[in-house]
Amino acid sequence: MINEKIVKSEIFQKKLREDGEFEELYLDYLLNPTHIKKERLNEIYKQFEKQIIALQYLRKMIFFEAKRFDKKVRRASNHFSLDVEYDENLTFIDVIKDDNAETSFNNVFERELKEIFSDEELAREILSMTEKQKEVLHGLYVAALTEAVLAQQLGVTQQAISKTHKRIISRLKKVVDEKW
Repeated sequence: MINEKIVKSEIFQKKLREDGEFEELYLDYLLNPTHIKKERLNEIYKQFEKQIIALQYLRKMIFFEAKRFDKKVRRASNHFSLDVEYDENLTFIDVIKDDNAETSFNNVFERELKEIFSDEELAREILSMTEKQKEVLHGLYVAALTEAVLAQQLGVTQQAISKTHKRIISRLKKVVDEKW
């Protein structure tokens, strides 16, 4: 006999309404129950159940992606709002130029490095790195860029970024290993 809970479930009833072949097989099973018919019903129902699970997964994924996208759009629209007073004497460069942005990453990095790292040796090692290595560190860990995007911004190949990143990690690992 087929499980009564399953037969009474909404999902089973929906499958009966939607699939004529399934309904015929079920009615035939009720009139003349055999093991083969029961197995065929179970097989069709399991396939239907898998489809429902896949659809529910897709629905949830679309819902959460839509929420994430909406947050991203709202954040971007708030972040990039443009409020500029018009002055005829200003050029486009004057408008977009930010004097505060001229503070180099190196200066910011050096000032806040001791606050970021409690290990002075590790901070010293980072300060001794080349400007390129510091840019790679900043791009990958502070700006959260991918190696490919960072490579494009710096005008080098992704392999060069990967190689530099491995060297940086190796240098930092040596400092940590020596300490322990």
